[in-house]
Amino acid sequence: MYRRLKEIPGVKNLVVAFAWALTPALLPVQFTPICENLTSLIVGVYFFSLVLINSVICDMRDIEGDAFSGVQTIPVILGAKKTKNLLISSNLFSGSMVLLLGVTHISPMMTCLLAAGIIYAYFYILFFDKTGKTDILCDLVVDGQFIVLGGVMYIAINVMG
Repeated sequence: MYRRLKEIPGVKNLVVAFAWALTPALLPVQFTPICENLTSLIVGVYFFSLVLINSVICDMRDIEGDAFSGVQTIPVILGAKKTKNLLISSNLFSGSMVLLLGVTHISPMMTCLLAAGIIYAYFYILFFDKTGKTDILCDLVVDGQFIVLGGVMYIAINVMG
């Protein structure tokens, strides 16, 4: 029997992803006179999928420690290889959905930036699939993803208008 919600496998990852995706998806709606539900959905799915992948990657780096402690994370239950395949599939599915909707509902430049984030996530899923990898480079690449994408977006907006 589970005493806390975070003890249920995968729930911690889902709650973190939902919480981080809700703000960027709904904040523009609050400050614009026109409510664009599909744009909010695109942004919400984009951030949800990337944050979910990031949180599972962090769990993946500590499979041995979590298993030893009895913590049932997704990587402990599925193993490193199946978790990696799940993350790649998740990134492919959500990325495809975001890009297909983005092509028709947001600017081409913003669609390209979303694609860059999806490709970026794909590469760090491949690169940081090794358990026990706790170096600062991994933290910077995975957790710094939105800083890099924000910088690219800032430059793109200021250069291209």
